[in-house]
Formats: sequence, C-alpha cells, structure tokens
Amino acid sequence: MHLALYRACPEARAVVHAHPPTAIAWSLAFPDLGFLPGDALPELILAAGSIPVVPYARPGSAAMGEHLVPFLPAHRLMILARHGALAWGETLEEAYNGQERLEHACQILKAAWELGGAKPLPEAELEALREARRRGGRRLL
Repeated sequence: MHLALYRACPEARAVVHAHPPTAIAWSLAFPDLGFLPGDALPELILAAGSIPVVPYARPGSAAMGEHLVPFLPAHRLMILARHGALAWGETLEEAYNGQERLEHACQILKAAWELGGAKPLPEAELEALREARRRGGRRLL
C-alpha cells in the first residue's frame, strides 16, 4: 500500500496510516459510500477537498495498493473501507494533520447524522469553497 502510493505520488515524503474509529464506522455503516459526505463542512473542503472511500481490499494484500491508485495523486486523504485511513503529504506534519482532521470531521458528521443529518451548503457556496481549495493548492491543512 505504502509503496503503491510512493510510486504514484513522487512528491509524497510521508504517509500516515491509522485506524480512526469513526472514519472506519462510516465505511461499515455505508458500504457503498464513494466519498465522505463533507459538503456541509466548509473547513473540510478548504483543508482536504473531497475524501474518497477506497474500496475494500484484504489488509496486507497487494490489492490494497492497487485500489489506491485511481485516487492518486488527486487525493491526499482517504478512508480505506472497513480498515482505516491513509494520509500522505510533503511533510510528516501534513500527513499527521490529515489524519487528525479526518477523524474530527467524521465525529462531527456522525453527530449531525444522529441529529437528523448534515445539510449540505448551497451549491454556489460549495463551488466557491472548491475554487478556493484549487487556488490554495493540494496540501492538507
């Protein structure tokens, strides 16, 4: 998995793989989820962009790395279905901060779900935030 990422992303200098409980729970509760539903969290959009849920592969298998490739290098933060999360960056701090941001966002979204669901921002605001993210670069904040 790590080797596949480094091969696909020459700018990657650090990879942090973890098992954040709430992020994993999203992939268990919603097995067909393609992306974390972060369109209600402006900070998440600005800091990380969209967060894909990489399809399941048996832990430790070559398939784990193969399943990552379609999401690289566009995504620096992703949930590994039924397993964990992966963040990469140009520094260890960037990759670590991505993991922290992911679990925090997943906890907020879980709380919103329990209260009736996270309501997305209006489309015009989402596009403005996505454009700000594009202008700001791909690094995890």
